Amino acid sequence: MRPQVVTLSDTHTATVHMMRGAGAIYDFGALGKVHAQSAYFGQPDRADVTISLGSPGDKSGYGLTGLHVGDCHLTGIAMCTGDGMSAQAHPHYPDRFPLPDIHDADTRADSGDLLSGIAQHYYDVVSFTG
Repeated sequence: MRPQVVTLSDTHTATVHMMRGAGAIYDFGALGKVHAQSAYFGQPDRADVTISLGSPGDKSGYGLTGLHVGDCHLTGIAMCTGDGMSAQAHPHYPDRFPLPDIHDADTRADSGDLLSGIAQHYYDVVSFTG
């Protein structure tokens, strides 16, 4: 699949690189690079997406840099689930969920909305049925 440019918020546009069987890289340019993938492989009825935000010195091989939202630099891992793809802590890495560390309510809401947007886009494209 060719990379596609996707607008996920008023200030966040990403080039999305789908990787067969390995999720997708969302490259936001100077604002960061993250990885999205199905949270439960082989269970297409589960609408859950894991977003790896990376961290300084990322060793994943994808060059993940985290994601800048407002004055915050998000790193760690989030899991988005349910009808609205709500961002929440990943059950295996609850201490790496970045949203509780954001003190500004508007930035925290914008960050959650952006993570949900990434997850919803990934889920819609992959649809986990093919």
